[in-house]
Amino acid sequence: SNSRFDNNSAPEGGGLCVYSTSTVTLALVNFTNNLATTGTGGGAFFWRIPSKLTITSCLAQLNRATTRGGGFALTAVPTSVITGTSFFTNHA
Repeated sequence: SNSRFDNNSAPEGGGLCVYSTSTVTLALVNFTNNLATTGTGGGAFFWRIPSKLTITSCLAQLNRATTRGGGFALTAVPTSVITGTSFFTNHA
């Protein structure tokens, strides 16, 4: 919580990539100007989170992805709760 992911790049999940963990909780996290160079999730990519993904009071802005999910991308995440989170000027 209370973190920043700014000006990063990666093939997928430009700012953050979370793969196959049981529960993920993010609060007060900013994702700004990140790039997924060949895939999904410019700001963040969440993949195979079997239990629960919770995102609260976060910000995703100016992130880019080459395929989908300019701000965030979720794949195989059966339960997600996103509250109080803002998305501005993200592109895929």
